[in-house]
Amino acid sequence: MVIEFDPRVVEYIRTRRVHPSQELVELANGGVRLSMTISDITEVTPWVLGFGETAKVIEPTELRERVQSELTNAIAQYAAPPKPSKKAASPAKEAGAKTARARRASPAR
Repeated sequence: MVIEFDPRVVEYIRTRRVHPSQELVELANGGVRLSMTISDITEVTPWVLGFGETAKVIEPTELRERVQSELTNAIAQYAAPPKPSKKAASPAKEAGAKTARARRASPAR
């Protein structure tokens, strides 16, 4: 697995031991390339996504496609304007409304 990291997160990447097989190589732009051998990429996808725009999966293709799919779905969440939500009444206001309804419903004394 190969992931390139932006210079903004280089110090963080350098100080973390992610996997025993990891190797770091300096990049010309000041970033680093992290290489490691991992058989299961399931837990790597959210880890990479946590770096946002500062990480780019180079390989394997399966991980690159998973990350791309997650990002595409996230962008789709923001494509349409949000639907207006119904304002929820505060608990105190709701309790007052229940009391008023109960008074109206109870027989006069």
